[in-house]
Amino acid sequence: MLDDKNGSILHGDINNRHKYRCLDIGYNICGTKYDVAHVKWGGSWRMPQRWELEELIEKCVKWWKTYNEVNGFLFVGPNRNRIFLPAAGWDRRPYESNGNYWSGANFDGSGDTAESLCFFDHPGKGEGVVFRVSSCLRHYGLSVRPVAGK
Repeated sequence: MLDDKNGSILHGDINNRHKYRCLDIGYNICGTKYDVAHVKWGGSWRMPQRWELEELIEKCVKWWKTYNEVNGFLFVGPNRNRIFLPAAGWDRRPYESNGNYWSGANFDGSGDTAESLCFFDHPGKGEGVVFRVSSCLRHYGLSVRPVAGK
């Protein structure tokens, strides 16, 4: 079933999502009827591909900023384009310093995971903020930051 409030694809009771497998909607949903960004915004808007998330991490300068009382990271690319990603967390984790954003691709083909960009702080470990693209279970409520297709 498609949960119209947040675009998540769920099976069963929303309070017990971890007990259910997600629908098999294919390896890459960018631009399809399952892509919440494309469905809600139309046109060439879609969820990002993995390489686009990796590009943010590898090629952009990142600053912790506050915009309109919302904390997050400002990513500035070599071409001076910029994007702000709020510390949005996910449905079971606080969002003071964590951000988690879906891509439109399945990481390992299992159907239960999808790729996502995440940033989080490792307090006490001396690592500072960690940025990575990794696999995340699809029943977690992550944010979506749409991109326009080229």
